[in-house]
Amino acid sequence: MKYLLLLLLVCSCSSAKKKAIELSEKGLHEEAVSYWAEALKKDPDDEEVKNGLQSSLEIVSNDKLTNIRDKRLANQYQVAIDELKALTDLQKKYKLKLDFNSSTFQGKEIHYLWPHYQESINTKVKNDLPLSAEADQRHYQDVFSSMSDWHKVQAKVTKKGVKKCNTLKLTGEDRPFYRSFVTQFCKYWGPERGLSQTTVSSKLFSKIETTTSIKNLDDTSVVALENALNKSLKESPWYHPESHRAIKMKIAGQYISNPQSQTVKQVHNYKVNVPYTDYQMVQRSRQIPYSAVENGVMVTKYRTEYYQNKEPVTRYRTEPRIYEYLATKKTQTLSLNVKGSILFDKNNESFSFMKEETEERFLHDINIPDIGLYPAKTDISSPLVKFNSYSLDAAQKFKADMNSIWQKLFCTLPNDRSMASVGENVIRCQRLESYPEEFVNSWFKNHFGVTAMKARKMIGQF
Repeated sequence: MKYLLLLLLVCSCSSAKKKAIELSEKGLHEEAVSYWAEALKKDPDDEEVKNGLQSSLEIVSNDKLTNIRDKRLANQYQVAIDELKALTDLQKKYKLKLDFNSSTFQGKEIHYLWPHYQESINTKVKNDLPLSAEADQRHYQDVFSSMSDWHKVQAKVTKKGVKKCNTLKLTGEDRPFYRSFVTQFCKYWGPERGLSQTTVSSKLFSKIETTTSIKNLDDTSVVALENALNKSLKESPWYHPESHRAIKMKIAGQYISNPQSQTVKQVHNYKVNVPYTDYQMVQRSRQIPYSAVENGVMVTKYRTEYYQNKEPVTRYRTEPRIYEYLATKKTQTLSLNVKGSILFDKNNESFSFMKEETEERFLHDINIPDIGLYPAKTDISSPLVKFNSYSLDAAQKFKADMNSIWQKLFCTLPNDRSMASVGENVIRCQRLESYPEEFVNSWFKNHFGVTAMKARKMIGQF
């Protein structure tokens, strides 16, 4: 192992390099590594930085290897394996080449921990959790892939994955969402192992067909609401672009707008600085003559005399002022109140949305910048523009309502507690943007040893 050379505290170098030197001299090599790396990025030819980074990494590696050995001797095998993984990642990140002694030390720890890692994988295979075992194989590949039995372990995991795939294929033929997961699971162990085309589109919807009647709005105006509802459907778990089915909605209500205008007197408040004369005492000086004898001759001399004199000074005080003017006061109260029904499958759900808002504006053309009064020309909103905005709000409420219905229907255990039936609900449930993780992950962990998110990262979307 190389040891750090004596480093100068005072140098003409980057702040990152100075920080790296400071931390290294304090023995904080792990903290120093990132600063060495930053300094090296700024100046790749700096030999002092190269040596500093190499030295700190070697010290950190040996300290961590000692800690890994101690954890292994204390029978904390998984902790030691995880720390070995973190060390391997660090070395890989900075492309560290170990010296002979350090490399031998690390090789021995890999050799000693390999049987315990194998035991962990064998346990997961025995417990029918090949996906969890495969996740470990991916995660710890950089640590143990050099072991001669690595490929044998991998073959054992793959064999178990294929076997579980064949078992799952025999279940849930009438459960399309569950079968979509099984398809992805089987494809992971070999593309040819996927099921015949499984689609969930027949259980979902591609659009909303609305019958809309809103008092004070024509058919052209209500299109904004219908478009907003369809956009929200696309953001919900109910949507599938290949579905040939539509949700039926009936919406009725009224949209009220009562703009009013009147001329009103307005008062603009401002302040002015008013000058006034004040008096203050000011120190002055003057020369006072006096007679003195110098060398037998009478001479006149002067002495400085200081005195206070009361003198005038101009000051300013702030006084409030008002400016009265006429403006046009425009007000309107907007109210949208709709109710309806949502029809899909055998469900008939209610929908309602209400929004009320009052706007007020004072318009005028007066422009007197000296007193801070400027024209006000922003008019009240167009009722149609406001309706378009309210339509987006209504669509968001529709989306929230549909998500709640989805969660109520599928984020719960069915009467049939078989793996496929529960899995059908679980796979449906996790289509929500924010699903109840405990419900979903408990099924995934029990049957596959990983979370739903981990499963998606490994086998793809299902």
